[in-house]
Amino acid sequence: MKSTQKQTTINNIHCKVTFNDQIRRFELKGTEFTQLKNHVSSLIGLPADGFVLQYVDDESDLINLSSNEDFGIAVDVSGGLIRLIATAGSTPSTGNTGTRRHYCRKQYQGYGKGGKGERLSHKERHQKKLELLKKFLSEMPQDNALTPQQVNRKNHLRNKIEKAESRLSNWQEREKKRHSDKRKRWEKKECKKNDRKSSNQFPPEVEQQIKDLKSQINSLKPAARELRIQKKQKKYELETCLQSGTGDKEAILQEIVEIKEKSGQLNAQMKPIRDNIRTLKGKQ
Repeated sequence: MKSTQKQTTINNIHCKVTFNDQIRRFELKGTEFTQLKNHVSSLIGLPADGFVLQYVDDESDLINLSSNEDFGIAVDVSGGLIRLIATAGSTPSTGNTGTRRHYCRKQYQGYGKGGKGERLSHKERHQKKLELLKKFLSEMPQDNALTPQQVNRKNHLRNKIEKAESRLSNWQEREKKRHSDKRKRWEKKECKKNDRKSSNQFPPEVEQQIKDLKSQINSLKPAARELRIQKKQKKYELETCLQSGTGDKEAILQEIVEIKEKSGQLNAQMKPIRDNIRTLKGKQ
């Protein structure tokens, strides 16, 4: 009687109905089950006797909806929004249907995001999902007060928690091994670097000779760089001359030959200097 009295005090009832993976939201202006059934019938395009209705209660169970009393209870436990499931035919859907699985998935929606919309890391997402699953399990009644449907749901949650813990443990082991391998590679690299440094220790007089020879090479490098740039420009001019048919091709070719000769002379000057550096390093 209390639920019936409460129905008469409600003018507008917010509802959301799911039918064949389609979701419609509406506001029912009335308190009778027949009004609800007729409104849903107009939305999904089926006659009132061609489908059955269920609602999702506060424990995420699907409850049959077939009378004004059922409708009143649904309003009481809805929390402001009645979630309806419409199934074509005369048999209501069970807790193992795709619609139920879809609704259960929506409970976990957003567990991959942190505050202010930032993405969580792989480990943080798994930890948060595990926390949610444990929270859902803790909110269920004791085993001796469960309905058959709730027993199945509780077992399902326990299996998911076990799998989530196993995945998180395996991921942590892989992450630990990856960090260990990375550390070993870094230590090996540092060891090689230290070996090279120790093998490259020269007496002060040899160090000075190598430094003087390197400075001679560095003094010749700008001229060699300028010749490379000139050679590249002349090759571009030659290519343009051949494509357009204008310009003195022979003169450009002669300039390229002269640039090559100068480059060869510079390389000939630098080669003995480099040989001396290698000889000094090889003696130590």
